Amino acid sequence: MKRILALALFAACTPHRPIADAPSFDSVRERLEAQTANLFVGSTLDAGMLGAEHLTDTGWQSGSAAVSISTGELAVTIAGSGALEVSTLDLSFDSIDIPPSVFGTPAQLDNVRLQLPTPTATPVTWSDNDDVVVTLPLELSLSWSLAVNGGAIPLGAQMLPPIPFDVTIGGDGSTVTASFALHADGELWSWADLLKLTAIHVSADAATVEE
Repeated sequence: MKRILALALFAACTPHRPIADAPSFDSVRERLEAQTANLFVGSTLDAGMLGAEHLTDTGWQSGSAAVSISTGELAVTIAGSGALEVSTLDLSFDSIDIPPSVFGTPAQLDNVRLQLPTPTATPVTWSDNDDVVVTLPLELSLSWSLAVNGGAIPLGAQMLPPIPFDVTIGGDGSTVTASFALHADGELWSWADLLKLTAIHVSADAATVEE
């Protein structure tokens, strides 16, 4: 008992080392030049749509489906050249219902995920030190599984052609925010000459989470 009391008194009398203050920045630009900002993308209902076509006995049948983001992450920084670099874009989606017009029967896309495998940068012109708007092409990978007629077909990650990524970055030195959109039409991907992805339109907001 005496030992426990002695340890308690020692702990109470021993000065605690001050925790180093987190770095502070006067602007978004200064922060991105010093470190990567990791932005959280929260659950977003009706974030956009996917368009698809399916080959049937009577030809190609097309349809579209609304998409909702379940969670995601966006990471941006300023490269040594002064270019804005998107180092991470990772979006997971809720299961997507496919209209019966595509397969002739209800179907779902599950475990849908868009990811950026390779960081991409582009020169930027800041409107001020807290605001910048930029468009850069991102080569994204798409993975999902197709559930139809009680069966599931997992489809590994497939690379898509470059898709324009419009992003508006704002905030201040303590918080970084972003509004972004992906828009693409045309034959983006095909599977076994039976299924085509013909459109992606997704938009959402993101922000750093400060402790």
